[in-house]
Amino acid sequence: MIVTEASVQNRCANRITVWDWSIRLVHWALVALLPSLWWTAEQGEFTWHMALGVVTLALLLFRVLWGFVGSSTARFDNFVRGPRTVAS
Repeated sequence: MIVTEASVQNRCANRITVWDWSIRLVHWALVALLPSLWWTAEQGEFTWHMALGVVTLALLLFRVLWGFVGSSTARFDNFVRGPRTVAS
């Protein structure tokens, strides 16, 4: 396949934004936090474990809040459907 400037532009023009930067940051932070929470609990570092737990809770609360008032790609009403829609 020959890659031309026009084909690259067509692919870039057809991209769909899935999540905004804040949601990506929250998701990747949770990816880092969960193993950190596990490790600190295993090592008995409960001061760190509690601090990381508070950060995790804050991120989860932010995500829920952002799901109602955030950008169009982050709002729950764009991807969460009701039981009738799911059943049909």
